[in-house]
Amino acid sequence: MLRTIRNLVLGLAALALLQVQNATAKDQVERPTKVWGNETTYIIYIDGTVECLGSAHETHLGKLSLWWDRGDALGTAEAANGDQIFWTVLVYPDLSGFEIAFIDGTGRFKNVKGGLVSAVTDAELEFPGGPVVMIMRFRYTGEGTIKY
Repeated sequence: MLRTIRNLVLGLAALALLQVQNATAKDQVERPTKVWGNETTYIIYIDGTVECLGSAHETHLGKLSLWWDRGDALGTAEAANGDQIFWTVLVYPDLSGFEIAFIDGTGRFKNVKGGLVSAVTDAELEFPGGPVVMIMRFRYTGEGTIKY
């Protein structure tokens, strides 16, 4: 009888531990996402860098800041709470649009997957001369999926 009670208690303890583990493990769910925003791209001749800065709204990040370096094709989008999504460029921005893939993140976006295909809705080019060869300002909208 004592052995049966001990086995029952051990079984319940093991079940409780499994429940705690399952409660803390978050299942990733794929969701549709939309983005709309503004970006300014500076092409600087001196060292060949391309600096891209922007702001946007994304379904799961809310209002965000973004930046990327065309040299390594990696970018970061940061939500107001500091959570970040890291992405890589699949199709470089031009006057028609761009495509990105999410590769990781911080906070609730750790191990994020998915991506966006965006279309440029309005663009303005400026050629100021000197070290800044071109400034491209554009507005865009996009859709895709996000899994986090």
